[in-house]
Amino acid sequence: YRLKRAYCYYSSQHYDEALEDYVVLLEVDEKDRQALVGRAHTHILRKDYASALKDYRKLSRMEPKNGDYLHNIAWILAETGEIADAMAKAEKALAQKPYDFRIHNMLGWWYPHLDQLDMAMKHAHRACEIGANMAYTFDTRAQIHWLKGDYQAAMDDYDTAIHFGDTP
Repeated sequence: YRLKRAYCYYSSQHYDEALEDYVVLLEVDEKDRQALVGRAHTHILRKDYASALKDYRKLSRMEPKNGDYLHNIAWILAETGEIADAMAKAEKALAQKPYDFRIHNMLGWWYPHLDQLDMAMKHAHRACEIGANMAYTFDTRAQIHWLKGDYQAAMDDYDTAIHFGDTP
């Protein structure tokens, strides 16, 4: 019941209480995947990226073929400014989950930081194909079109994002 209560605390934005429950659960079983994921997500919402990264790295060691953990590690690394390391983890995650539009979208978002617009477009286009009704994939691709100077294509993708999404 403690895990369910932790989820309720988390969902109601009572992060300190959620963390307390996750800590107790992990004292009982340090490899409790649900508690580790819950604690990691809670750390992310508190912007405690170092702690979240520690939890996801532990999860990744426990399940090395779990692309979701690598995806989350990549996202955290990017949030902390470690784009090159984030991209390396995202590429590893993509090898495990080649049809995950979230990973393609992240790479589409990050490649422009390395002045690699063609690689960015490749991943953004793939994200749009796989996640065809996800507004943010079209937003990412539109931004790459804009960076490349193709303003009409950018406007077309923004129109599609507006059609599908609730993002401004």
